[in-house]
Amino acid sequence: MIRALSIGVVSRALEKEIKRHARAIQVGSVRALNKTAVSVRAAASKEIRGTLNVKAAFVKKSLRIKRARRGALKSEISSIHQSIPLNQFSGVRPTKKGLSVKMRKDKARKLFNGAFIYQSVIFRRLSRSRLPIRPLYGPSVHAIFGERIERLVAIGDPILEKNLNREIAFALSK
Repeated sequence: MIRALSIGVVSRALEKEIKRHARAIQVGSVRALNKTAVSVRAAASKEIRGTLNVKAAFVKKSLRIKRARRGALKSEISSIHQSIPLNQFSGVRPTKKGLSVKMRKDKARKLFNGAFIYQSVIFRRLSRSRLPIRPLYGPSVHAIFGERIERLVAIGDPILEKNLNREIAFALSK
């Protein structure tokens, strides 16, 4: 009788220990996924700014992170499907013919005939008359993000492995 009671006590203690470790591993995994998402967003911003001539703050605003939770062990980085207004590009230069804009670092400047700047926005007239006018846009962050997705996954894999090892070890040490 005594043996059965002691085995039941040991198995309950072992069960509690296993549950504690499982929760610690889950919490460590969530933290690792979220830290990896932030790191990959920074790498994506750097990749995008290697192609587009925009500021880091604008790229960071257009990349969204959906964070992991204990109930959903998945984090996502997505980009907004929105074209960039021409005034967000760093290389805007007025000329006699209109505005010259350096949108991509790997391509030449583009001249927008008849374009002008009004209240920090670049417009072009639709006809010879004064109105209507329309704002001008360049390529989107989403397009460049889509081109670089395989490269970003390759960057994220070792970061995730390093973060997982560190965060799980930390969670189990408590």
